[in-house]
Amino acid sequence: MTYLQKIKKIVYLCPKYVSNDTPESYREWLRAIDDSLDGKVEIKNYSKQIIKKIFKLIKKDKTTPKEYARMKDEYSDELVKQEKFEEGKKEGKIEIAKNLLDVLDI
Repeated sequence: MTYLQKIKKIVYLCPKYVSNDTPESYREWLRAIDDSLDGKVEIKNYSKQIIKKIFKLIKKDKTTPKEYARMKDEYSDELVKQEKFEEGKKEGKIEIAKNLLDVLDI
């Protein structure tokens, strides 16, 4: 039996279209995703402890999307600076080696 023959049902999930036809095991997660997107979260409406924990962490964090974007930019800038520093070190070593070739007898 092939993998495709084992599949009984394909489920397409979208947090905007949760209904009674949505498998129950996905329903609460999809509602949580939808609530997080529109910013209207009522933790008491959830029964899964992991979802409550995630929302509490998000609330505790209080970092805005704009701040996250700035942090990512700063991190990327730092990586670029580090790469340029490493390139400069390598170029410096090559320059020293070339200068030594002129001075030393081979």
